[in-house]
Order: sequence, then C-alpha cells, then structure tokens
Amino acid sequence: MVSAVLLAFPAAIEKRRGSDFSFHWGALAVIFTILSVDEIVGFHEYPIELLRDSLGVGSLLYYAWVLPGIVVVGILGLAFLRFVLHLPKLTRNQVIISGAMFVFGAIGIEMLSGVQADQFGEETFAYSVIITLEESLEMIGIAVFTLAVYTHIAKSDDCLNVLIPAPR
Repeated sequence: MVSAVLLAFPAAIEKRRGSDFSFHWGALAVIFTILSVDEIVGFHEYPIELLRDSLGVGSLLYYAWVLPGIVVVGILGLAFLRFVLHLPKLTRNQVIISGAMFVFGAIGIEMLSGVQADQFGEETFAYSVIITLEESLEMIGIAVFTLAVYTHIAKSDDCLNVLIPAPR
C-alpha cells in the first residue's frame, strides 16, 4: 500500500506538467492498491480449483491462476512499455528489476510451488522453503519499486512539500 500512496505523487507532478505519462503513474497507483488488497484477501486464489479442474491441469499449473496471471502481466507489460522506456535510466532500471523480481516470485516460483504441492502436498519443509522464496522475491521486488518511485520523486525538478503537523 505504501507504493500505491507514493505513486500518487509522481502522478500529480506529471499531471501538473501536462505529461502524457501522468495517466500511467495514476494507473500504477490503482494497480498497486488492487495488489495490496489481493495480498490480504487473496482474490486470485478463489478460481484455482475451478480452473484446475476445468482445464485438467496440475504440476506447474497446479495453482491455475498463473495462466490468467501471465496474460495480465503480458497485457500490462505492453501497455506500460512506452512509459517504462521513457523513464530516466536509473528509475527505468529499478522498475524493470523490481518488476522482474516480483513477477518471477509471484508467478515463476508459484509454479514451482505448484509442482511441490501437486506431488508432495503443502505440508512439507520443501514447500515452506519454496513459499518463503516466493514471498521474499515479491517483497524485495516491491521494496525496490518503492525505492525507484521515491528516487524518481526526489530527483524531480518540481518541489513537493508535505506538511505534517507536530503532535500536541
């Protein structure tokens, strides 16, 4: 949720500048809000059994939500490609690295955990290690992304003042 809130600042700065990319910053704020809510509620997990049973998949696709997840990542990647390529070099590199880490954890390692769960169940030490790796990559990806946005704001030509009243 921190990233979602932080993304509102470059969205506002770029909108004030009249930039073509203010929409992208705002859209990222919405996307990160949805990701934050999903992390708590787990919407993406609801259709797993239905998808798995209807498609007859297992192993790498045991957690069948990864199929629509891959499609969504592909669509968003194409939709945001011009935006990402337009970012300053440091921000661009941090965004690409953070996105790769997050997606590799959320989808790639999730697929690996599906193999483990399908063959040996979810109550094993190996499964716990894989899930820990998955969650760690996601969290590190989010942390690097937050750093990228913060650094981008800090290097902005526009002044951004936030007043926080002193406690009484």
